Amino acid sequence: LSRFDSSYIKPYIFRNGDKFLINTYHTLALPAGATPGASVAGQFIDFVSSTNGQKIIGDFGKEIYGEGLYNDAAYAKKYDDYKSHVLSFAQAE
Repeated sequence: LSRFDSSYIKPYIFRNGDKFLINTYHTLALPAGATPGASVAGQFIDFVSSTNGQKIIGDFGKEIYGEGLYNDAAYAKKYDDYKSHVLSFAQAE
């Protein structure tokens, strides 16, 4: 019934707190002048990466859930090497 070989599937159950579940995000924009909204996109990127923007991201949801729903970039950055290692290891098998 399946169109793929199930021998390639290597299941892994992720759990709350698993380092692989750290959700990183990236922002990209075309150079200023490339499109009508390019300069606004650049301003948005500057804001999101600023101290104030990172505080908003980290604090989002705290009032309702008791903890932030998202981590700031500094927290996520700690796990960049971990994700690269896990992905490289999984692809090598």
